[in-house]
Amino acid sequence: SSVTLRADNTATGVGVVAFDSAATKITATGGVSVTYNPASYTAATDFGPNAGAGTNISSYFLVNTLDQLQSIPSAGNYVLTRDIDASSTASWNSGAGFAPIVFSGYFNGQGYTIWNLTINRPTQNNIGLFASNAGTIANINLSGGTVRGGGPTGGLVGLNNGTLAGSRPNPSAFR
Repeated sequence: SSVTLRADNTATGVGVVAFDSAATKITATGGVSVTYNPASYTAATDFGPNAGAGTNISSYFLVNTLDQLQSIPSAGNYVLTRDIDASSTASWNSGAGFAPIVFSGYFNGQGYTIWNLTINRPTQNNIGLFASNAGTIANINLSGGTVRGGGPTGGLVGLNNGTLAGSRPNPSAFR
């Protein structure tokens, strides 16, 4: 059996998962998955001390907004919780748009879509929602928007050295 603990299941605020002490143990032969929405993406909570015998605990940050998506650091585990309208990125960074993420963690889009993403960096290499990927990116869709780069450019990933699975990038233009 497996256990899923999810804080902030409405994906609208800050939610945490906490155990009263390291003496509290959770045991599930199929593992434990913890998703939560921290105030910032600095460091994942270590739930390891709360793992019972033979139990693996994996924790994931929830990504609820465009600003949270932009603030993802290079490593960690992330889960998209909803479709995101990225239309506002057209005016970000003096017209350069969204700043591509250099990534080496785990990102699961859960089948959600990022709409109308703009990245306009024609003199830069490795341009996409993720500049480069050395981790796993799965189940995310892009629709509409424009992605322009000078070197390896893709809607989802500019340069991939990791795993892509079940994702559909479809911005209106790649250059």
